[in-house]
Amino acid sequence: MLRKSISTLLLLAVIVIFAGAHTAAEATILRLSHHRPVDSYVHKDAVKFAEDVKQSTDGRVQFKIYPASQLGTAEVAFERTSMGALESVIGYPVSEIDPHLDIYVMPGLANNFTEVEKVYGHGSPFRKLLDDLFLKQNMYALFTYMTDFKGVAFRNIPQNIDNVDAKRPEKIRTPVIDAYRFTAESLGYHGTTLPWSEVFTGLQTGVIDGAYGAGSEQTCQQLRDVVKCFVPINLQADVYFYLINKDVFDKLSKEDQALLRNIGIKHEKARFAQAAADQKYWDDKLRGYGKKVVVISNADREVLRKKAMSYAWPKLRKEIGAEFFDKAVEAWKKSINIK
Repeated sequence: MLRKSISTLLLLAVIVIFAGAHTAAEATILRLSHHRPVDSYVHKDAVKFAEDVKQSTDGRVQFKIYPASQLGTAEVAFERTSMGALESVIGYPVSEIDPHLDIYVMPGLANNFTEVEKVYGHGSPFRKLLDDLFLKQNMYALFTYMTDFKGVAFRNIPQNIDNVDAKRPEKIRTPVIDAYRFTAESLGYHGTTLPWSEVFTGLQTGVIDGAYGAGSEQTCQQLRDVVKCFVPINLQADVYFYLINKDVFDKLSKEDQALLRNIGIKHEKARFAQAAADQKYWDDKLRGYGKKVVVISNADREVLRKKAMSYAWPKLRKEIGAEFFDKAVEAWKKSINIK
C-alpha cells in the first residue's frame, strides 16, 4: 500500500513538472526597447507595466525590457518594430518613414497638461488618427506615455533670455524631425538637426550653443554637467507611444489582447495625472544644481505659441500635404473642443 502511494505521488510530481514546463514553453516573451536610461521615469514605468502584464496574464505574456538604446536608437527601434525584427518599442514616430507622422508633435497642440490628455489620450479623434498611421506601419499603439513639455537647454546663459521678442543668435540642436526644427526656427534660433547621442559632446565642445527637444527631466539627468540654463517653452509635449508589432499582437489571444489594452489605458491615465508634478520636480532639481530655469509668463508663452504656429504650421502643411494636414487639424480641434 505504501509503495503504491509513493508511486502515485511520484506520478503526480512528474505531471506537475511537465505541466510547468509546458506552461513555460507557451509563454510569449516580447522584447521591449526604449532609449532612456534606467533611472528615468520611462524605464521605471516600463518595468511596472511589464510586471502588470505578467501578473494579469498569469505569465502567458511577458515583456523583457532593453533600456538605453541597447537594441538600437529610438529611430532604429521604431523601424525594426515596424518590420517585425523587434516585438515592441517605447518611442516616438519617425517621420522619415512617413512624413504624415510629423503631425504628432506640431507646436501648439496643447497649452497645458489637461489639453495634452485631451489631444493624445485614448479615444480622442487626434489619437485615433495617429493610431491609423501606426497601423499603416504595421504597429498597434497600446497607449500614450507623457513625460513633460520640451524646452531649450543652453551651455551658457544667453543675453536677454527673458525677452521672448529678442533676436537669438544661438545655434540650437533639434531632433531629426521637421516639426521640431521649424519650431526652433520660429523662435529665432538657428536650428540644426543632430542625433541625441551627439548632444552632450556638441554642447561640451561648443559645436552647438543649446539643445531643443528634451524636457527638464532628461536635461537634468543627462545634460546638467554641460548646461547652465533651461527654458521650458512648453510648446510641444514630450510624448512617447507603447507600440507593438501588429503581427505579434494579432497572434495573442483575444483575452490577452484585451488585458494589454486595459493595462495600457490604466498606465496612460496614471502618467497623465503625474506629469505636471514631475515637471515641477525636475525644474526645481535643475535649480538645485545651480542652473537658471527661466520662468515664462502665460502672456509670453502665448506670444511664443503664436510665433511657432504661424511659422511652422504652413511649412508642415506643405511638407505633409494639405489634405492630410487639414484632416489632422480638424481632429485636433475636435479633441480639445475648438469650434
